[in-house]
Amino acid sequence: SLGAIEGVPREFQGKGFYSCYFLIPKVKGGLRQILDLRGLNRYMVKYRFRMVSLVKIIPALDPGDWYAALDLQDAYFHIHIFEGHRHFLRFLVGQDHYQFTVLPFGLSTAPRVFTKCMAVVAAFLRRRGVQLFPYLDDWLLKGNSRLQVRNHLQLLLTTC
Repeated sequence: SLGAIEGVPREFQGKGFYSCYFLIPKVKGGLRQILDLRGLNRYMVKYRFRMVSLVKIIPALDPGDWYAALDLQDAYFHIHIFEGHRHFLRFLVGQDHYQFTVLPFGLSTAPRVFTKCMAVVAAFLRRRGVQLFPYLDDWLLKGNSRLQVRNHLQLLLTTC
């Protein structure tokens, strides 16, 4: 699954923190992986952080401008987990032991971690004149013309 998981070496199996793993059907077909991290989340320190909200985006939208909406697919899977922390993200499938190598959905700190990482990308793009509104894996680009939005979109896609 996109290199998101790896097998746990035999000598480390049964050690670490194991969570329940299962699959549920997606509305549009296929299966969604679920790692039930409620047990682990009880131990996670939760920090407050800000995300852009619709209340801030709506006043910045102008009728004459052009927009492009992006949904970053499998966005969290682009954030790798430090190898020394992967033992907290283990699960079983039958008798096989696995662990996540990337940021899994369901981890209580995942939205903050992802937002902080993407803030660096957003700042880079803004310094190049790109007007954007990121909200987790959904981004809205704004421009004065269709060409400007297309150019900004191309910059975003080649940068990321």
